[in-house]
Amino acid sequence: TYEPRAKGDQVQGGWNYKVDFVYSDDFFKTIKVAASKGNKFLLTNHYLFVAQVVDQETQEVLLLGSKSTHFEYDLQPIETNQRSFLEHSYTFLDTSLHSVFLHMNHFGDLSQYGHVYTSGRRGLKYNVSLRNNVRSTDNQCDFEKVNSVEGVYVANVISGKYIKLAKKEMEQYTMDVKERMGKEVATHQNKGSHAKKNLSYKDYIKTLITFNRGGDWKRLVAPERDSEGKRYDCGNYCFLNLFGLSSDFPPFYSVDTAAGIIIGNGNVGHYLSSEVATFMSRDGGLSWFEVRKGSHIYEIGDQGGLILIAEDQHPTNKILYTYDEGLTWEEVQISEEKFTIKNIIIEPSSKSHYFIVYGETFKGGVKKGVVVGINFGNAFPQCRNPNSPDSANSDYEKWSPSDGRAG
Repeated sequence: TYEPRAKGDQVQGGWNYKVDFVYSDDFFKTIKVAASKGNKFLLTNHYLFVAQVVDQETQEVLLLGSKSTHFEYDLQPIETNQRSFLEHSYTFLDTSLHSVFLHMNHFGDLSQYGHVYTSGRRGLKYNVSLRNNVRSTDNQCDFEKVNSVEGVYVANVISGKYIKLAKKEMEQYTMDVKERMGKEVATHQNKGSHAKKNLSYKDYIKTLITFNRGGDWKRLVAPERDSEGKRYDCGNYCFLNLFGLSSDFPPFYSVDTAAGIIIGNGNVGHYLSSEVATFMSRDGGLSWFEVRKGSHIYEIGDQGGLILIAEDQHPTNKILYTYDEGLTWEEVQISEEKFTIKNIIIEPSSKSHYFIVYGETFKGGVKKGVVVGINFGNAFPQCRNPNSPDSANSDYEKWSPSDGRAG
């Protein structure tokens, strides 16, 4: 995408009529315009998508799509069952199969939510799968595929209760403004209810899961007791809620090679709150248990046979690790000096026993980076009796993915 009449480096700020989507078959000796006013694009194994500017002033766009395998691109506007909404931006959540999960921002650059759509096999017709999916202003959406189990996704949404309250609050605020303008009164005391309630969408976020690729969504089942053996005090509103990419805490996480394992930070209650703990699931999100109080950063190795976590909100010099998918944990000191751990990483396949922990120290106004390498290869125990799973003398167990329904 580029602006034909511009010179030098081109930095795009907002949707622009002058930018076109072009392609070339001869290393740009000649150029073909595939979509006039096409500002951004995504090319996958199956599809080509282009965002085309409809109205530069209101920053409205339209999404065009085509099979990426066509000899010539046949870009057509996608169809949704919600054409009453305007479209301001898009986030492609999953294109790994022939169908697409697409987040549409209908409500402007500062919107905290949008709707998630799923496509048919051609990628041109879309239906709403999930409403009010949480997003940040830089298009990060609280929506993740459970990488090791097909068809399972976890997402955060803003409760419809907040949407109704916010709409009512805005209507009341508008009425108050009109009344003040009519009376020509503008005192500090009658600024209207909008300035007093401080209604925040962050107080109404809940976590949902689907086991059938967006066909149905439901709340996460909360564990009965916390990591200290105490029952949760939340009455009839005990659900598990997890932080996503839009938050300041490490988001829910899974890897391809660790079957059924999901780990994340969150709380048990009606909505997300600041009472953070770390939770795990060993069965693809069907059931959960609390690992530790507080927020932690985490990484999965040895195809799920080795998991590391570390406190990430305060300086520490220790990590915790488990060889039995979170049922028991061991602590190890990794440095003399405490430091704030930013992340734990492993090679991309998550199969090895080697981890890198990195973070930073801050002393006397000087910030320094810290990197620690950890090798669990020599300490790794030999797993017993793979041919007799579920027996008392075996480290193996049988598991079949399920959504919890009988049959």
